[in-house]
Amino acid sequence: MRVEVKARNRSLDFEVGQGEKILYAALRRQARLPYECATGTCGTCRAKLVEGEIEEGWPAAPGRKFCRAEGEFLMCQCTARSDLRIEVGGNVPEADPAARRVDALSGTVSAVRALTHDVAAVDVALDAPCAFEAGQFMAVGAPGIAGMRGYSMVNFARPAQLLEFVIKKKPGGGLSEWLFSDKAPGAKIELFGPLGKATYEPGLEKDILCIAGGSGIAGMMSILKRAGEAGHFGKHRGTVFFGVRTMRDLFFARELSDLKTRQCGSGVASAQVRARLRARGGEAGDGGQVPERARLPRRAAARGGRGDEVPLAGGEDRRRQHPLRQVQLRAAMTKKMACRKSEVPANGLKECEMEGGQKVVVANSGDEYFAVQAQCPHQEIPLCEGMLEGTVLTCHQHLWQWDIRTGEPQGLAEAPLERYEVKVEGEDIMVGEKVKEGA
Repeated sequence: MRVEVKARNRSLDFEVGQGEKILYAALRRQARLPYECATGTCGTCRAKLVEGEIEEGWPAAPGRKFCRAEGEFLMCQCTARSDLRIEVGGNVPEADPAARRVDALSGTVSAVRALTHDVAAVDVALDAPCAFEAGQFMAVGAPGIAGMRGYSMVNFARPAQLLEFVIKKKPGGGLSEWLFSDKAPGAKIELFGPLGKATYEPGLEKDILCIAGGSGIAGMMSILKRAGEAGHFGKHRGTVFFGVRTMRDLFFARELSDLKTRQCGSGVASAQVRARLRARGGEAGDGGQVPERARLPRRAAARGGRGDEVPLAGGEDRRRQHPLRQVQLRAAMTKKMACRKSEVPANGLKECEMEGGQKVVVANSGDEYFAVQAQCPHQEIPLCEGMLEGTVLTCHQHLWQWDIRTGEPQGLAEAPLERYEVKVEGEDIMVGEKVKEGA
């Protein structure tokens, strides 16, 4: 069966097999349709059915709630029952000939080891070896469990016969509870991948900063191992902030310390590993999650919050960690067409409510002011909680970026921002009509 796709920037088509998920069929044929399973937030792969018939495999998928318009569906959960014509909201990049090929894989759960009371290491022996980049993930499915979940590899090997994952048990979570049960060891499972773009390759001549909470450390461990083996930290700085709730939730302490002392070697330019505790004591918490405003995906820069800081390379020293940067700029909403210049932080952001109830974000960059839509076009995250560096606005949730002057997407972003006319009259910032696309 053939699937025709109309995207914002181009049209494309590909073949899909009987019973094959539409997204996976596209990725297997290097049609780079949008998805973000790695962040744990479902819904990015939604599309609109224009013509044809589909079958939904998991109607209760978490991202289904983002399918609000008539005909919208999740490409990762649906199969084709006929030829299809569909539309996706963002851009679809051209195929990357250097990218790793993705495909359906299978393997056996060879080991499950408890790391904390609700986090386990899960090893999967593959039926056939595969190659992946450090930082990538697999979509994993188990018998009798609806849908697949994304889990990042902890290890790195090329080719790899064994994949190592870190799984957090989610109460009521179908797959995680299955993996924690006695059904998992020795069971056959399905995988699809490798997937994900937040990767490391030798030759990246930059410092590395990793921030993770709980099981989110998985993909970063792969990146750190790959970078250490490549001698990356002999020339560049490496910093890891690992957020957990209490000492009870801390794991990989030995592995991170070994990475610093052994993997990086004696010629390290600078390597720091810190564990940040959200709460004192040993009480069971929320599974070691970093506070919401500091919880960012893999490639995020360090942000927000205070907590105990525990050096992992020896000693019992604890001291308060001050924020590296505050990016959640909180300001009271106004109910007027304009705000005052003094209300907008220097080189910062402020959400304003215009007449009629429409909200916009006013941004200050140097001596200039700009106004854009209030919510990220990706998953409706308030952009006032993001970060503005020069003229680049970054959504803190999934690191979509835009040029604040033009609204044009940069980096991972796949859709532009709506812009509004701005006029400064004395101390007042007047926000006017929406700027037409291309203006």
